[in-house]
Amino acid sequence: MHHRLPLLLLATLAAPSAQAAPGDPTGSATIEWSYRPQRHIIVRDRLWPCREDVCSGTIASDTPAERLRACRAITRRGDRVLTFETASGRLDEAELAACNRGAG
Repeated sequence: MHHRLPLLLLATLAAPSAQAAPGDPTGSATIEWSYRPQRHIIVRDRLWPCREDVCSGTIASDTPAERLRACRAITRRGDRVLTFETASGRLDEAELAACNRGAG
């Protein structure tokens, strides 16, 4: 039983630090996975659950700069973002190109 405590502590410490608060803006991304679909991703210290090729979760703010930062965070593993949207709307082709620059 005592050997499980360090694992629990490690899992707690490794969890994303930013927690969703009521009213936080949300984003959603359709992803072309570089390897295989993921069950969740970390986007700027926030856990986003995924279903197949769509992941969604909270973002720090619904501003153009934060939307691009969140989108780029998804591409760091080599995955491509096909769509990214928030309450303010979808990223356009130029914004998606900027997001995906350097991906896979």
